[in-house]
Amino acid sequence: MGGVFQANPDKPISYGSGDLPYASPYDIRFRPCLGWTSQRTPLDDHRLLLRLPQFQSWTRAEHAREALYAMGTARMYATLYHQMVARALEAYGDHGSLVSGVVRDHFPIEVQASLRELISRVNREHDRSLVHWRAARRTLITWRRLLHASGR
Repeated sequence: MGGVFQANPDKPISYGSGDLPYASPYDIRFRPCLGWTSQRTPLDDHRLLLRLPQFQSWTRAEHAREALYAMGTARMYATLYHQMVARALEAYGDHGSLVSGVVRDHFPIEVQASLRELISRVNREHDRSLVHWRAARRTLITWRRLLHASGR
């Protein structure tokens, strides 16, 4: 665990936004310290996730189950995203500049915003899946194989 966690404070510096002290445990931010160049959240490192009271009592099996659930949720959002892209390409055409996440720059602002939101959810669920997978002490290679088998 080394110097990074010795220098990191026990208390986070930010709890994100929302009605509650924080919207979710995944939004808590920790101060940058030795080896880090920016603030970190539990989605960046499974060791931060394991320091939170919500997850300290979880077993490896519970983390693995949550990882698989998050992977399925990401797959659902990815399917919705691809369906929305197909409908937008059919409605507005396949021309113009390519834009990451929103596919084409000539799509209406509302469509672009919806596409951004969906791809953001896909990425967040994949991050959540990976951090729980690592907290379950499973290997990255196995997680990637599962991800590839799920269709991403």
